[in-house]
Amino acid sequence: MKSLVVVCLWVTLLGAAVAYPYYADGIPNGYKVPHPCKQNDMWKGVGHLTMGGGGRNNQFGKDFKAAGYQWTPALCRMDSDRDNRTNGEELGDPNCVWKPNHVVDRIVNITHPGVCEPVDSPYCRSIQEYTCDGLYKCNATEEPGVMEYDMRFPPTPVPTDETTYICNVFEVPDDTATFHAIAFEPFINNSNIMHHMTVFGCSTKPKQVGPHLCDMVTCRESVLAGWTVGVEGVCLPDNVGVRFGKDSIKYIMIEMHWNNPRNVDHYTDSSGMKMFYTSKLRKYDEGFLTAGQLDLEIPPGIESHTVQSTCQSRCTERELPYPINITKVNLHMHYLGKSGRIELHRNGTLYKTLADDEYYFYESPVIYSYDPPVEMRPGDVLKTVCTFKSKDGIRKRNTTTYFGLGTQDEMCFALVNYYPKVPNKPAIACIQFSDYDSCPKNNENGTIVGNCNYTSFTSSVTNMLGNTSFSTSCDVKGGKYCPAECKNIMSNLYADNCMKGRLGKYNRRMLFPLFKMDKVVAACDLGVSEFPSTSGSTALTQTLLATLITSLTLCVRMLSIG
Repeated sequence: MKSLVVVCLWVTLLGAAVAYPYYADGIPNGYKVPHPCKQNDMWKGVGHLTMGGGGRNNQFGKDFKAAGYQWTPALCRMDSDRDNRTNGEELGDPNCVWKPNHVVDRIVNITHPGVCEPVDSPYCRSIQEYTCDGLYKCNATEEPGVMEYDMRFPPTPVPTDETTYICNVFEVPDDTATFHAIAFEPFINNSNIMHHMTVFGCSTKPKQVGPHLCDMVTCRESVLAGWTVGVEGVCLPDNVGVRFGKDSIKYIMIEMHWNNPRNVDHYTDSSGMKMFYTSKLRKYDEGFLTAGQLDLEIPPGIESHTVQSTCQSRCTERELPYPINITKVNLHMHYLGKSGRIELHRNGTLYKTLADDEYYFYESPVIYSYDPPVEMRPGDVLKTVCTFKSKDGIRKRNTTTYFGLGTQDEMCFALVNYYPKVPNKPAIACIQFSDYDSCPKNNENGTIVGNCNYTSFTSSVTNMLGNTSFSTSCDVKGGKYCPAECKNIMSNLYADNCMKGRLGKYNRRMLFPLFKMDKVVAACDLGVSEFPSTSGSTALTQTLLATLITSLTLCVRMLSIG
């Protein structure tokens, strides 16, 4: 149970960055900036160090951000990459007169305003880190015996919904022997909508194997890898691999997050992932760890609001049977994220600051890599500190912002890659709600969060969903009516201590919409009214009911992991 709940949480966090191609609408020839090293390739993320966008900004991206994401005369006259040509000259607007949706002076001989050219000239090499060799290089993929396996979606229509999670399942290339995956490289077919990909594994064949909308129970026994916009590839340390094959993972599921904020109705996508693997097993398996805070309530219009999560020593003593080696760390917030840090404490004192984002920006997360790795021991404390801003600019909010899965909600998490993987744990989670930990063992009365018995609450919700009186008394589908019988059922639920205070707000926001109860709640909040006739009652179908109960069993216990 715990491992499946952890995976439910981990999948929401791997999308640590998103690059929006429509920023290119705000600069002249924004979609026609050529790759300085690859003929006929376009550099889609003009403001980023990687051509796909996302990740760290280059200097032009920093200047564009400082200009409020507007093409201004001052930005036009700058020479962001210091190659003796203004940004306007490089982008075809030498006179700095262009405006969005207007014709640009020049559409040929466009050069990159954020990369000094010629890239490999002595001068450009002396002032920038980018070379024609790129920023990503995985020498292990060229070693003898290393094999490749392509996992791509067929051309698939993209819904007009802003957010879609689409899954596809692939058989491993060989399940008669044991292998280690050592690297993953993305194939991005439609960068307009690709947000992130997560690679999962399972030992038995799922019911659905073609492209399908994802659910929470399909092929999620283990997390194999994650990719987000701006990452050219994932190269594991030389002594670490992701295990699959005989007596292990036999099916691989790729989950893609499509982000279609403009609701375009003609997009298709056939993205996927290339896996590099070897039969020469490495010494260690890779693992994942998540720490963070669920109790977020950020007031509108403030300059600074700080929250903290502490994965305490008793938690790491329970979760870690031995010391682990941290290889990568990154902080994850959404648009209100202003700054943050991740600290490792030992014996009551700060041992190492693993991540320190003085200026956090959702579209440009910093991934901190460690070689040699940083050792984390049982009994160590991992602190995650997140500071949010909701006062002005793109962060301005007029209402309170809470924890949630959407980009307009907020998060505060530390994401950690480590080795050797702790057995039987697809991912380790050390999550708090306020000061209550997810790690203490359940006592004989169940999992306790303050005055809330979460075990009892989970049982009550599960029983309610399976109760015939709920499905026949409440307008589950329409959400227009709340008869007295339904009002009484919901009142009993509201009376539970788990529905009180800040924890109650969290359960109301996260639980009810997740399990299709939000329309019932809305109807009952408006008052008691009867169905116009008996036939107006909308009951849950058996299929939906089964899905709700299964999903509840998997994910409602996020606060009672363990």
